Amino acid sequence: MNMAAYVPCFICGVLCYSLRNRVRQVVPPFLWPIFVLALISAYCLTNLRGEPNFWIGWLYCLLLGLAINFFHDSRSKPIKVAAEKVALYSYGMYLLHVPVLYLLFVVLGMQNRPLAVAMFFTLTAIGSIVTYHFIEAPLIEVGRRVSSRPVQTLAIPSIR
Repeated sequence: MNMAAYVPCFICGVLCYSLRNRVRQVVPPFLWPIFVLALISAYCLTNLRGEPNFWIGWLYCLLLGLAINFFHDSRSKPIKVAAEKVALYSYGMYLLHVPVLYLLFVVLGMQNRPLAVAMFFTLTAIGSIVTYHFIEAPLIEVGRRVSSRPVQTLAIPSIR
């Protein structure tokens, strides 16, 4: 895998973050899922002929990154709670989704697609929750402790 090929996708996220207080929210929140599904569908339709083109992927990431800030935040408590949980476990989902796909479709060779999809979401969710609580959260706490320590300077004697 060429990791550098995905840098523009991450840069679009940085762009979105940097524009968060500079863009006026004008689109109602209920249109967000429709927009995302339309964007995913359009991306899939542009890649029907074979291998995905990185340039097209970068363009869609740019569209997504630029659009996010135009949408109002949802005021629905259940949606906010769900979004907080997804955000909490998102790094684990990001890291584990490909190994879980490999396990289900290559190692186990699952042919029952509905069952495989259900197992994919279940295993990815469980794995993300477990790795967060046993690896990510403890290491975040270590980072907090290390970064909150006062900085000690080394005294260097002066030469006269």
